[in-house]
Amino acid sequence: MINKTVVHVTSKSLCKSTELIHQLTALGTTPVLWDQQEPLEIFLKDAKWLIVGTEKFDQHLLKKLQNLKGISKYGVGTDNLDLEYLEGSTIQLALHPGTNRVAVAEYALSFLLTGMHLMHTTSMKLRQNIWHKDGGQNLSLKTVGIIGFGHVGQELARLLKPFNCQLLVSEIDKSKHKSSTDNVKFVDFKTLIQESHAVSLHIPLTPQTRNLINKQSLEKMKTNSVLVNTSRGEIVDENAMLKHLEANTYFQYLADTHTPEPYQGKMVEFDNFMGTPHSAGNSIEAVLAMGSAAITGMKKLLDE
Repeated sequence: MINKTVVHVTSKSLCKSTELIHQLTALGTTPVLWDQQEPLEIFLKDAKWLIVGTEKFDQHLLKKLQNLKGISKYGVGTDNLDLEYLEGSTIQLALHPGTNRVAVAEYALSFLLTGMHLMHTTSMKLRQNIWHKDGGQNLSLKTVGIIGFGHVGQELARLLKPFNCQLLVSEIDKSKHKSSTDNVKFVDFKTLIQESHAVSLHIPLTPQTRNLINKQSLEKMKTNSVLVNTSRGEIVDENAMLKHLEANTYFQYLADTHTPEPYQGKMVEFDNFMGTPHSAGNSIEAVLAMGSAAITGMKKLLDE
């Protein structure tokens, strides 16, 4: 039975949500919230149960948390966790994939539409009192590449149905490729980036996917294509992208994830770049869904 068990919370979004803190308290737990002021290692020195967000928990930190029994993940990304170390330890881990899929897929779709119709560039010019009429190109009937066909990738494919696009899908692990349907065709990475008018990234950050979008892959893309990144900034080689944006003014890169974060790099200087502060998964509904899933995961850990 749960009886005022202390649960440390490091997720910024969960810490800021009165509703989610109420849900966690209703379990009979005592939430202890990280105020971002003291070092994470000090805050967690006595932690047994933990809800984490995007904070980095590598082997160095995890080894110091001698009392830690279980972690429930807020959100879907796991590149901040040393999964190999956790698998070999006694620390229990609760993951919740797909909880923000609708919000991220909608965000990716909005990026695709914005990039194709150049709304970001013409809006910026209007702020500079420049009346520049350029409607770009339609998304409808175009070929759209989706790299990664998990929860978000599949949701984006569903949202794209009314646009009658030809969807090309590529998985990093080709064993996950399925039979093609009327509007979804599984292809290799090279074919996808060469044939797509727009490409959307929906893959985790791994050693295999780091810098997947590099000089060679960018050169294979159509000169007026759109690249959308709501996955992780490190999947795109920033130096290669900076050179590509400068040399190819018709190419558009729209990113919600960056390297590093908060991002203060040179891409913001280009008209054919649009960036947002890693907020695709932070809609009101997504925050509540991810928070509720993390709390439910914690309850299961405590009940075991």
